[in-house]
Amino acid sequence: MKTFCPNCEKETECNMPIEVYTCSECNEDFADYENPQIARLTARVKELEESDKYDTELTKKRIEEEATMWLGCVEKLQAKIRELEDANRWIPVSERLPKKNGWHEVLREDHTNKYYQDYKFFGLTKNNWLGTYSNFNRIVYWRENLPMPDVPQDGDK
Repeated sequence: MKTFCPNCEKETECNMPIEVYTCSECNEDFADYENPQIARLTARVKELEESDKYDTELTKKRIEEEATMWLGCVEKLQAKIRELEDANRWIPVSERLPKKNGWHEVLREDHTNKYYQDYKFFGLTKNNWLGTYSNFNRIVYWRENLPMPDVPQDGDK
Protein backbone atom coordinates (compact mmCIF):
# COMPACT_ATOMS: atom_id res chain seq x y z
CA MET A 1 0.00 0.00 0.00
CA LYS A 2 1.41 3.42 -0.97
CA THR A 3 1.29 6.24 1.54
CA PHE A 4 3.29 9.31 2.51
CA CYS A 5 6.27 8.55 4.77
CA PRO A 6 7.05 11.54 7.07
CA ASN A 7 10.57 10.21 7.70
CA CYS A 8 11.87 10.13 4.12
CA GLU A 9 9.12 12.51 2.86
CA LYS A 10 8.18 10.28 -0.09
CA GLU A 11 5.05 8.56 -1.30
CA THR A 12 6.23 4.91 -0.96
CA GLU A 13 5.08 1.32 -0.57
CA CYS A 14 4.47 0.75 3.11
CA ASN A 15 3.48 -2.25 5.19
CA MET A 16 1.02 -1.97 8.06
CA PRO A 17 1.44 -4.95 10.38
CA ILE A 18 -0.34 -3.41 13.45
CA GLU A 19 -1.80 0.06 12.84
CA VAL A 20 1.75 1.27 12.25
CA TYR A 21 3.25 1.69 8.79
CA THR A 22 6.78 0.59 7.90
CA CYS A 23 8.37 2.45 4.98
CA SER A 24 10.04 0.24 2.36
CA GLU A 25 12.46 3.10 1.54
CA CYS A 26 13.82 4.03 4.98
CA ASN A 27 12.46 1.11 7.06
CA GLU A 28 11.18 3.54 9.71
CA ASP A 29 7.77 3.03 11.22
CA PHE A 30 5.09 5.65 11.77
CA ALA A 31 1.41 6.02 12.52
CA ASP A 32 -1.12 6.97 9.81
CA TYR A 33 0.11 10.32 8.55
CA GLU A 34 -1.21 12.80 5.99
CA ASN A 35 1.05 14.63 3.52
CA PRO A 36 1.38 18.14 5.05
CA GLN A 37 1.41 19.93 1.69
CA ILE A 38 -1.82 18.26 0.59
CA ALA A 39 -3.36 18.96 4.00
CA ARG A 40 -2.50 22.69 3.76
CA LEU A 41 -3.87 22.99 0.24
CA THR A 42 -7.04 21.09 1.09
CA ALA A 43 -7.60 23.32 4.13
CA ARG A 44 -7.04 26.49 2.05
CA VAL A 45 -9.51 25.35 -0.62
CA LYS A 46 -12.11 24.60 2.03
CA GLU A 47 -11.48 27.98 3.70
CA LEU A 48 -11.93 29.83 0.41
CA GLU A 49 -15.07 27.92 -0.49
CA GLU A 50 -16.67 28.77 2.86
CA SER A 51 -15.47 32.37 2.91
CA ASP A 52 -17.23 35.48 1.62
CA LYS A 53 -13.88 36.46 0.07
CA TYR A 54 -14.28 33.79 -2.58
CA ASP A 55 -15.92 35.96 -5.22
CA THR A 56 -16.23 34.34 -8.62
CA GLU A 57 -17.11 37.66 -10.30
CA LEU A 58 -13.91 39.23 -8.95
CA THR A 59 -11.95 36.21 -10.15
CA LYS A 60 -13.51 36.47 -13.64
CA LYS A 61 -12.66 40.19 -13.74
CA ARG A 62 -9.02 39.53 -12.82
CA ILE A 63 -8.80 36.79 -15.46
CA GLU A 64 -10.23 39.17 -18.09
CA GLU A 65 -7.77 41.91 -17.07
CA GLU A 66 -4.85 39.48 -17.29
CA ALA A 67 -6.05 38.19 -20.68
CA THR A 68 -6.37 41.75 -22.01
CA MET A 69 -2.86 42.57 -20.82
CA TRP A 70 -1.37 39.44 -22.44
CA LEU A 71 -3.27 40.05 -25.69
CA GLY A 72 -1.79 43.56 -25.75
CA CYS A 73 1.69 42.07 -25.33
CA VAL A 74 1.05 39.57 -28.14
CA GLU A 75 -0.15 42.36 -30.46
CA LYS A 76 2.98 44.43 -29.72
CA LEU A 77 5.22 41.42 -30.40
CA GLN A 78 3.41 40.65 -33.64
CA ALA A 79 3.82 44.28 -34.74
CA LYS A 80 7.55 44.12 -33.96
CA ILE A 81 7.86 40.86 -35.93
CA ARG A 82 6.13 42.50 -38.94
CA GLU A 83 8.44 45.53 -38.62
CA LEU A 84 11.56 43.33 -38.57
CA GLU A 85 10.31 41.20 -41.46
CA ASP A 86 9.58 44.35 -43.50
CA ALA A 87 13.01 45.78 -42.70
CA ASN A 88 14.68 42.58 -43.89
CA ARG A 89 12.61 41.87 -47.01
CA TRP A 90 13.90 42.02 -50.56
CA ILE A 91 12.39 45.07 -52.29
CA PRO A 92 11.87 44.88 -56.06
CA VAL A 93 13.55 47.76 -57.92
CA SER A 94 10.26 48.11 -59.80
CA GLU A 95 8.54 48.90 -56.48
CA ARG A 96 10.95 51.61 -55.30
CA LEU A 97 14.57 52.64 -54.98
CA PRO A 98 16.43 53.38 -51.73
CA LYS A 99 15.62 56.66 -50.00
CA LYS A 100 19.18 57.35 -48.83
CA ASN A 101 22.74 57.19 -50.10
CA GLY A 102 24.72 54.19 -49.03
CA TRP A 103 25.62 50.58 -49.45
CA HIS A 104 22.78 48.15 -49.95
CA GLU A 105 22.55 44.43 -50.37
CA VAL A 106 21.35 43.64 -53.91
CA LEU A 107 20.35 40.68 -56.05
CA ARG A 108 21.57 40.87 -59.64
CA GLU A 109 20.06 38.83 -62.42
CA ASP A 110 22.20 37.78 -65.36
CA HIS A 111 21.17 36.91 -68.92
CA THR A 112 20.61 33.24 -67.90
CA ASN A 113 18.12 34.29 -65.17
CA LYS A 114 20.52 33.36 -62.35
CA TYR A 115 20.67 35.57 -59.26
CA TYR A 116 23.85 36.80 -57.59
CA GLN A 117 24.01 38.47 -54.20
CA ASP A 118 26.19 41.58 -53.99
CA TYR A 119 26.64 44.92 -52.21
CA LYS A 120 26.29 48.09 -54.27
CA PHE A 121 26.35 51.79 -53.49
CA PHE A 122 23.23 53.79 -54.31
CA GLY A 123 23.60 57.53 -54.95
CA LEU A 124 20.60 59.82 -54.63
CA THR A 125 22.22 62.60 -56.68
CA LYS A 126 22.11 60.46 -59.81
CA ASN A 127 19.31 58.22 -58.49
CA ASN A 128 21.28 55.22 -59.59
CA TRP A 129 23.46 52.35 -58.43
CA LEU A 130 27.22 52.85 -58.63
CA GLY A 131 28.37 51.16 -61.84
CA THR A 132 26.42 50.53 -65.00
CA TYR A 133 24.48 47.35 -65.53
CA SER A 134 22.99 46.23 -68.78
CA ASN A 135 19.92 44.04 -69.15
CA PHE A 136 22.33 41.09 -69.08
CA ASN A 137 23.38 41.87 -65.50
CA ARG A 138 20.81 44.07 -63.80
CA ILE A 139 19.85 44.76 -60.18
CA VAL A 140 16.33 43.46 -59.61
CA TYR A 141 16.01 43.41 -55.79
CA TRP A 142 17.63 45.29 -52.92
CA ARG A 143 17.27 45.61 -49.17
CA GLU A 144 18.45 47.89 -46.44
CA ASN A 145 21.76 46.99 -44.93
CA LEU A 146 21.32 45.49 -41.50
CA PRO A 147 23.73 46.89 -38.90
CA MET A 148 26.95 44.93 -38.60
CA PRO A 149 27.75 43.36 -35.23
CA ASP A 150 30.36 44.98 -33.01
CA VAL A 151 33.99 44.23 -33.82
CA PRO A 152 35.30 41.53 -31.46
CA GLN A 153 37.73 42.62 -28.77
CA ASP A 154 41.16 40.96 -28.43
CA GLY A 155 39.79 38.48 -25.89
CA ASP A 156 36.84 37.48 -28.11
CA LYS A 157 37.71 34.84 -30.67
